[in-house]
Amino acid sequence: MALPCMPLLEFTCINIPLAMTCSMTCNGKKLTSCTILSIFTAIAVLAGVIAFVVIFSRSPKLEVTVTNASMTQFNLNSNNNTLYYNLALDVAIRNPSPTFRVHYNRIEVAAKYREQKFALVTLSSPPFDQGTKNITILHPLLQGQPSSLETDAGIYSIDLQFSFRISRRVLKGIVYKPVGMCMLKVPSSSNETTPGSSFKATECLVTRH
Repeated sequence: MALPCMPLLEFTCINIPLAMTCSMTCNGKKLTSCTILSIFTAIAVLAGVIAFVVIFSRSPKLEVTVTNASMTQFNLNSNNNTLYYNLALDVAIRNPSPTFRVHYNRIEVAAKYREQKFALVTLSSPPFDQGTKNITILHPLLQGQPSSLETDAGIYSIDLQFSFRISRRVLKGIVYKPVGMCMLKVPSSSNETTPGSSFKATECLVTRH
């Protein structure tokens, strides 16, 4: 029984005036043009599979920036020590890719103070598509009555977490769940007129999953 041809390939080229001819051998056996074409086709297919895995195995890159945040309502009930609040946000989400559009299935925003979650909202804007190198502005409003929050000189140190469910527009069947973390210094409404107390735009750290 003849042993199968091992992947040990040799190229031989012969110089001829005004032309050059090449042949390929495997373990001393000359390969036909069809066999050579099959080998290069297999290599091209393998390269395509590797490229697909590399591109689609990770979430599309997102850039998230909280451009404005303020406590538009801040009333403390002295009877039960409960805080009634409205935390208004302006959030810019950018798709930096020059190639792929992003489809947003779901966006959740959670707010924490001193490691304790006090607000959670699911935005009503998704689902929507975002074009390449495009910026979408969202305006989440977190409101409710969590436990009392303490301030530091009229400034609230609030951690925001954005939980996304997104996919590439060309392949919606693959869903990604990147997470954006933002550490905000939010002035209270009563302190916004103090010099230097205005909110400063804050870039968020986005983890791709």
